[in-house]
Parts: sequence; C-alpha cells; structure tokens
Amino acid sequence: MKSLMSLRTSTIFLNKAFANYGISHQATTIQAFIPANRISRYEVFLKANSVYTINKFIIIPCKKLFKVSDHKYGISFSNQTELQEVTKGDHKIVSQKFRLRPFNDFASIVDRNGELYDVIGQIRLITGDNLQDTTTNVEAPRTAHGKSKDRIFLHLLMRDGETIRIYLWDIIAANFRTRWNASKSKPNVLLLTTANAKFLGGAVTLTSTSASRVFFDADIAETSEFITTTSQPLSFFTVKG
Repeated sequence: MKSLMSLRTSTIFLNKAFANYGISHQATTIQAFIPANRISRYEVFLKANSVYTINKFIIIPCKKLFKVSDHKYGISFSNQTELQEVTKGDHKIVSQKFRLRPFNDFASIVDRNGELYDVIGQIRLITGDNLQDTTTNVEAPRTAHGKSKDRIFLHLLMRDGETIRIYLWDIIAANFRTRWNASKSKPNVLLLTTANAKFLGGAVTLTSTSASRVFFDADIAETSEFITTTSQPLSFFTVKG
C-alpha cells in the first residue's frame, strides 16, 4: 500500500512508540506510529514539513489515548515499510491543520488522556518561573527530584467567552519564554496545539505535551484571524515574573 503525506512538525512519544501527525493531499490527518524497536531505523529520515511516499505500512485502528487526529484509523510502520522523501512537484498538501475546540469540549474530556485538541484565545494573565530570564532552546529543562520546575501558567480568554487555565512545561515553556522576551510588542493571542485537558485546582486546565507548539499573533492565519474577529479588547493582560 502506498500513501503520500506531509509530516507535521510535532512529534510525540506514546507508549514507547514514535508517532507522527501526517496530512495527506486530501487534507486528511492521520497518526503514524513507529514501534520502539524501529525508531532508530526511521527517525533519522523524518523532517518536519516534508512530503514523503510511504509504502508497505500496516493500517490499524487509531489508538484511544493521546489522539491528535480525528481519523478512526492509523498507520503503523513494519519492518518492510519504505519511506522516501518527495522533493519535486506541487502536491498541494497543507502544512497546518488544527483541531480548535471551545471550552465545553475540553471540559467533557478532562482526565481521560484521550483527545489532544488545540486551543486559541487572548492572553489575560501570565505567571511563570523566571519569566523575564533569557532562555535558549539548547538549555536543558531544570528539574528537581524528577519534576520539572520550568513552567508558564496562563489564563486564556476563548472565543466563546470562557477563560481557561493553561500550564506550559519544559521545552514548551522555554520556547514561550524565548519568544515572549524577544517580542518588542508583547503578544496578545496564543494558539497552543495538542493540549491535554485536566481538572486541577478545581478548574478545567490544559497542559502542554511533548508534541505541543505555540503560535502568537501574526504567526499563522488562525491567530491573525482571531485578532480581527474577536469582540474582546486586546489591550489587557497581566504579567507576573
């Protein structure tokens, strides 16, 4: 069996397997799983935002935990799977496809570790560890007794008028801090991908995962569109370092 798809930037380690988010030429997203014993064979060939033909893969039911696609099936790499990058031709495969959801959708799936949806909203409050400190992407996350201390806490005002709490951890928090400090005009709008819904401190809360990515105001069409269509003023937020 042969398939043509673009690999999304994000990767996530799931049940000791390497999983990619693929987007086909029909704009259909599907998860592709590489078992742990085959990761070293294929990982070196995978590049973000690249197009590949994949041959001799196995079609499996999509896993119910940590899902990043609505498709009911997934792709699993076998010992015979062949992967070849396509560098020529215009395949018209979109590079981004988000699964944005309102507050109630997140509230309905808390603590299930199932769907990892995307969220967009206006930044209303920020607290974090050493928020004003310079953090480079090559720095290892600081840990104490196995628990990360590198975090950012946000309040995000969503389009439906609900405010949701968000925790960014480890390298995702470091990336946020780097972008935040590098911005002369502080961002107002945030889009976070593959967030895990939890019930923490008596409230629905989203936590970043290893697959999460962060986009600000004018980074992509979705954040730019949010700025132009929201009825909420985009001038108020509080920062606490």
